Amino acid sequence: TTKNYYAAGHEINPATNTSTIKYWKNGIATNLTDGTKNAYASNIAVTNNEVLVVGSEHNGSHLVAKLWRNGVATTISNTAYHAVPDRVFVSGTDVYVTFSEKNASDIYVTKLWKNGVITNISNGIIDAQTGGLYVNGNDVYVAFSEFVASHGTYRSKLWKNGTVTDLTGGLYNAITAGITVIGSDVYVALMEKVEGSSYYKLTQWKNG
Repeated sequence: TTKNYYAAGHEINPATNTSTIKYWKNGIATNLTDGTKNAYASNIAVTNNEVLVVGSEHNGSHLVAKLWRNGVATTISNTAYHAVPDRVFVSGTDVYVTFSEKNASDIYVTKLWKNGVITNISNGIIDAQTGGLYVNGNDVYVAFSEFVASHGTYRSKLWKNGTVTDLTGGLYNAITAGITVIGSDVYVALMEKVEGSSYYKLTQWKNG
C-alpha cells in the first residue's frame, strides 16, 4: 500500500514579503492563498480523500481564522476581531476547529467551531490561549490556558463537554500543547516553567 505524506505551512515571497499558506502532498505544494495578503497555517487533517487546513489570513485590519477544505475557504471567526487558529479534527462527518479570538474588550477567547456552530470555551473575561483538540466518540476535549493576574502566569485547563478541569495551579506559567485519548485514558501535553528558572519543562497530564 502506497502511503501519502502531508504537511501544511506558509512560505514567504521575498519579492513581496508576504506569506502564502500551502500544503504539501508527497513533496508537491498546493497554494491555498494567493499571496496578496499575509496568511499563516496552523494545522492539517486528511480524511476520506479530503484535505483540511486551518490558518489565518489578513483582511487588511485583522488576521481572520479560516478553514480550507479541498482548497475551498470558509471563514470561521468574526472578521472584526483578530483570531488565531489552533487545531482541526475530523470525527465521522463532523469537522471541529479550535481557535482564539479577541472580543470587544481585547480579551482572547478560546472557541470551538463545529460544522459552523461556535461554542465559547473560555469565559471571555480572562485572556486565554488555545492549545489542543481531540474528539473521542461523543466526548470533545479542548485544552487551553487562562491568565492568572495575581501571578502574571497562565494556568492550563481541560474542557470536556462543557466541564473545565484545572491542569496546573497557576503559580508557574503553563501552556497546553496537545491532547490525545487512548481507551479511557486522557493525556495532555504541557509546557510548564521551572521554579526559579527561565526554562520550561515538558509535562504529561494523565487523567488528573
